Amino acid sequence: MSAERDRPVPSALRDRSPVLRGMDPVTALRVLASRGFANAGTSIVRGAVAGIYFNPQTGECLQVTSVRGRVANVSPSGDSRCR
Repeated sequence: MSAERDRPVPSALRDRSPVLRGMDPVTALRVLASRGFANAGTSIVRGAVAGIYFNPQTGECLQVTSVRGRVANVSPSGDSRCR
């Protein structure tokens, strides 16, 4: 099992990840901001946009990947930009 998979599911994802999937990225960003997350960085690879979001109060770090204008995946991240 990879280190990413070994991470506990952040509280921000419990019962919410399916809600974010399929949303337009702007709406998903508003939802994350309402839960204390701020953008820590963004990467674009082959048309996919991967945003890194950090919640300084909880220490949680998420990667939100959007493809074709919709959130395709939300997962815990150990990105170094989360601090």
